[in-house]
Amino acid sequence: MAGTLGGAGFTGPDLMNLTDACGNGTESHLVGKSFATIDTGLIPGIGMGTGTGLMGIVGAMISATAFAMAAGSFGQSGPNLMDLTDAFGDMVVFMASQATLMSNHTPVFQGAGIVTPGSIPVVGSGWGSDIEGQASSFSGGNWPDLASALGAGGAAGFATATGNVTISGTFTGPTPPGPLPGAGSGMGTIS
Repeated sequence: MAGTLGGAGFTGPDLMNLTDACGNGTESHLVGKSFATIDTGLIPGIGMGTGTGLMGIVGAMISATAFAMAAGSFGQSGPNLMDLTDAFGDMVVFMASQATLMSNHTPVFQGAGIVTPGSIPVVGSGWGSDIEGQASSFSGGNWPDLASALGAGGAAGFATATGNVTISGTFTGPTPPGPLPGAGSGMGTIS
């Protein structure tokens, strides 16, 4: 985010404080969040799922939502506001692509799980508060509003977040009939 903003002409002494607040606040809000999966594979049993990365998050949606809230609701109109919201959207997409997914599944013990879009309970106001709290040195009156707008943008983008986990575990059913094709669901957390 700092490189993108630097390339767009952001040169202030607090650039790193701003980008660190956005990155650390985003990480703080996302790590530990739960998600639900829809599973297919072999049943019955108990499985553990692992995966890397969330996808389906649209950086442009994050930026547009954050920009609209900052400009419309809070009256922020700086010439570089769109550059800032674009960089934030891109950062969120990148960070989400690096997330580690861990999950538990029943009755699928071997197969695949797909993260259900909309199942990650992110909240714009909470996300904004997490960003705001990471830059305690910022005392401007517009900082809480900007952080709130960025959080709202992030939450809007996560409405379409999905991902994949690979499930492996233990068969618990009788033999015969042995493992059978089937479906189930799972729950996991982001780290």
